[in-house]
Amino acid sequence: MPVRAYQPSFTGGELAPSLYARTDLSKYGVGLRTCRNFILHAHGGASTRPGFQFVAEVKDSSKKVRLIPFRFNLSQQYPLQFGDGYMRVHKDSGTVMSGGLPFEIATPYTEADLPRLSFSGRADTMFLAHHNYAPRKLARTGHAAWTLSTITFAPATSAPASVTATPSGSGSEPLSYKVTAINDETGEESLPSAVAACNGWTSSGWPAGGKVTISWTAVTGCTQYKVYKNDNGIYGFLGVTESTSFNDKNVTADVSLTPPGSRNPFTGAGTYPSTVEFYEQRLYWASSDTAPRTVWGSVVSSFTNLNVSRPARDDEAVTFTIEGGQVNEVRHLIPLGDMIALTSDAEWRVSGGGSGNPITPSSIKVKPQSYCGASRVRPIVIGNTILYVQDKGSIVRDLAYRLEVDGFTGSDLSVLSNHLFEGHQIVDWAYAQVPHSIVWAVRDDGVLLGLTYMREHEVWGWHRHDTDGAFESVCVVSEGSEDILYAVVRRTIGGQTRRYVERLHERSWQSIEDAFCVDSGLTYSGAPVTTVSGLDHLEGKTVAILADGDALTPQVVSGGKVTLPRPYSKVHVGLPYQCDLETLDIDVGMTQTGTVQARRKTVARVTLRLWQSREFKAGPADKLTATKIDITAYSAPVGLYSGDKELILQPAWNSNGRVLIRQDAPVPLTVLAIMPDIEIGG
Repeated sequence: MPVRAYQPSFTGGELAPSLYARTDLSKYGVGLRTCRNFILHAHGGASTRPGFQFVAEVKDSSKKVRLIPFRFNLSQQYPLQFGDGYMRVHKDSGTVMSGGLPFEIATPYTEADLPRLSFSGRADTMFLAHHNYAPRKLARTGHAAWTLSTITFAPATSAPASVTATPSGSGSEPLSYKVTAINDETGEESLPSAVAACNGWTSSGWPAGGKVTISWTAVTGCTQYKVYKNDNGIYGFLGVTESTSFNDKNVTADVSLTPPGSRNPFTGAGTYPSTVEFYEQRLYWASSDTAPRTVWGSVVSSFTNLNVSRPARDDEAVTFTIEGGQVNEVRHLIPLGDMIALTSDAEWRVSGGGSGNPITPSSIKVKPQSYCGASRVRPIVIGNTILYVQDKGSIVRDLAYRLEVDGFTGSDLSVLSNHLFEGHQIVDWAYAQVPHSIVWAVRDDGVLLGLTYMREHEVWGWHRHDTDGAFESVCVVSEGSEDILYAVVRRTIGGQTRRYVERLHERSWQSIEDAFCVDSGLTYSGAPVTTVSGLDHLEGKTVAILADGDALTPQVVSGGKVTLPRPYSKVHVGLPYQCDLETLDIDVGMTQTGTVQARRKTVARVTLRLWQSREFKAGPADKLTATKIDITAYSAPVGLYSGDKELILQPAWNSNGRVLIRQDAPVPLTVLAIMPDIEIGG
């Protein structure tokens, strides 16, 4: 009598061949032998991935580019295309234009520089760091209004001008003063003014009623000023005023409070920082060639101000060095409850001196958390957990605070699927939280890996994706109600290399006519037509076509168009891709005669629980059986089906009993559960 197995979840993802015998692992029961071009859902099911929509060809297809996300708010986000010496802007499936051409600005970064470009954004401004270039600021004032400028590290508030010092009487003792302005909005203190000098009196010889009046011109945006007086070569604090003058009536200068001093540690080759990040209202820079372990933090809320006083005040610029056994560079700074610094050999926790205290110039605590080391691929933060690529082996790890150890610890997320990483490196990745919580990672050979990750439910599973080409760069921005993946894909068209910016289509369609299951694809929607044009980017390629919900015979693009057998109103055209979902060797536990592992068996039939699906194939890998969804109305396109679908399979006795589900048509398929009926032999 057949035994029915039941796999209601695939959240274990594609497991490594070294685990094919590990039926004792909990992941085995929810794992897969193959998960190709299927997306894993945190709730357990698996769906064929939607297609990639063609957006634009890059400026120069002979050179690599990098996509970087710019996020102002949820509705204004842009994938920025950084190429060799330029930047272009994309938004909402298109390219931002100016004067009929793609909007573009010049940058100093070459093709070789792009992988090491670090960035951190705040509102309409993004700060950029690269160890070969002075730090820069990218500012946006409109969709087609962007500027890139070299940062001048100085307070934004101007120092008072025209400062004078006038004594009330004659004297012979040289006196000198400086004045600073306090910004009304930010509280930032300017650099001190030029020296105002006069001849007055010594403290002991100051006449009764004598005074020195210090005057200056008002500074825009400032109503408060601080006055400092020279005391044996040190300018000490005299007082604060909301006027544009101050009377020194023999006030003793407080030399424990001095005016800010100008400071820019990034003055030339070898001194430029390689990473940048915001934390606790400061902008932090780290790791120059000459100081690879040093971190510099700005004045609080004054992000281009690195000035300090003597002694330093709590809100002034911060500098510290992460001291370890080796001189290894700081590669990333990550803002969580504490700041986490990832170096090439370790992970460090940076905080203020006391519990919950902020970092200040006089209160910094740096503690190692683990010794794995991070690659230069920018880490991802999911909730309160960091995901990063290990420096060696391209291992993907997570790192999160654990109360029981009062520190940050993590685990290897790639160990159960290490076959996807052996001999390869992760070169770029991005995280799409909504709708499926997936990390999309680009491998050095152009394969796109997906990691469905939901730590609170102990869900992490890998899936792999390929296309007629190679993925090179990715970024994620929010569009509408979803996080959208943009990718740079290298394709060969007519024997020539082409690099395209493409967008992973949403998978929230409600009817088969909307299903977008082609790569580098475009959609026509309008009055019925028999010709779809505008396909020059796929010239000479064989394309898949879904027209009004019907999967048509593939065609070759000629003259930038394809011809349809009859008029259609909604047509998706693009490159086909194959989706495979294959179970591990069937295991039903122990039977009366022992384990079924390695015993001959056959899957006579299989029942699949489907959701919004169309026709597909299933069975043993070498004997697939095609199935169709019943047509519900005469001459209408086949709709999307949800429910159980039973297939009678071709007999195939073997020792594994695996079931392969394949979708090679441009229509969707979602599998919620696989229920094979197994006949077991000797």
